[in-house]
Amino acid sequence: MNNFDKVINRVGSGAIKWDSREEVFGKADVIPLWVADMDFSSPKEVLDAMEKRLHHGVFGYNDLPEDLYSSVINWNKKRHNWDMKKDEILFSSSVLSSLNILLRILTKEKDNVLMLSPIYYPFFDITKTLKRVPVFSEMKVDNYHYQIDFDDLEKKIIEHNPKVMIFCNPHNPGGRVWNREELVKVIELCKKYNVPIISDDIHKDLIFPGYTYTPMATLDESYKEQIYTLTSPTKIFNIAGIKSSYVVIYNERMRKLYQLEEKRMNSTSLNIFAIEATKAAYEKCEYWVDELDAYLYKSYQMIQDGLKETRFVCFNSEGTYLLWIDYSNFNLSSEEMKKILIDHGLGMQMGEQFGESGRNYFRFNIGTQYAVLENVIETLKEIDKAIK
Repeated sequence: MNNFDKVINRVGSGAIKWDSREEVFGKADVIPLWVADMDFSSPKEVLDAMEKRLHHGVFGYNDLPEDLYSSVINWNKKRHNWDMKKDEILFSSSVLSSLNILLRILTKEKDNVLMLSPIYYPFFDITKTLKRVPVFSEMKVDNYHYQIDFDDLEKKIIEHNPKVMIFCNPHNPGGRVWNREELVKVIELCKKYNVPIISDDIHKDLIFPGYTYTPMATLDESYKEQIYTLTSPTKIFNIAGIKSSYVVIYNERMRKLYQLEEKRMNSTSLNIFAIEATKAAYEKCEYWVDELDAYLYKSYQMIQDGLKETRFVCFNSEGTYLLWIDYSNFNLSSEEMKKILIDHGLGMQMGEQFGESGRNYFRFNIGTQYAVLENVIETLKEIDKAIK
């Protein structure tokens, strides 16, 4: 059993989350609760696999071994009842690198790209950088729970004729694990208007009790060649710095175009340690995922219960280690709330970064020890009492 309560000093390790606090928040003495990585050690099996490879001592150019593919295939079959074939899987250093490539081959400059809002901000940052135009369909809020506004989604498709939709399952930052019915509705709309879907499923293994992750690509055999799934072991096993991801593409022609664009961009695949970490994680660490999800669920419950008597409201979450906190009851601007949080030693990520509909929210990374979260809860209670 892993000890998630063990505190590991990450200061001076080059961790963006900890070592960039002065740059991001204007002072270093804040608890960093922003960047989406966790303060937990990766599983021992992953560390052992990388150590074994390290002691080999030779780190020349590497190929992708057969058992890397089988580890991915077996994991997704067992955990998600998702059948994959080797030639449908393309490895990449990061989900966002793959997103960049897919946007390049599916769209051209000035094309519209549809996405829900609020949403993980690199989606629209990359879209703009490539000189495409992001189009947002704002979600509805129902009892602090996001719902897709399917009428608005269809309206945006009709009005803007997007060439692709970027989706996020589970949703970042809202914590929704979209159910089968919702996913089918999204597919039906996109199919009706011939809009391909890029689905970022990087948080797919971070699921709370009572909810089930469903791969969108498994829901409509007739449209699966228009669905491109991006995912990775990095979030779940806390190995983001090792750079390992993969994209599942069913359309053979698009796989070839993807690979051609990848070569044109000189994009890199997995390095030696990413290969070993990925294999070990998927082959030996299922127990660890179950323990982690239970720990994170308790963390979420702690925050929900701890904030009940304050004006901060925690959105109902179904997965991920990212909570969405509503502070609209304070009638403060984003800059005002950000300053108050920082002055009280809390480094959150303000919601406006995730789009205009993120105003009056901040994102809270709970991937840390219970003792830290207890401190954060007490600090938020102090802020609530201090602001009249």
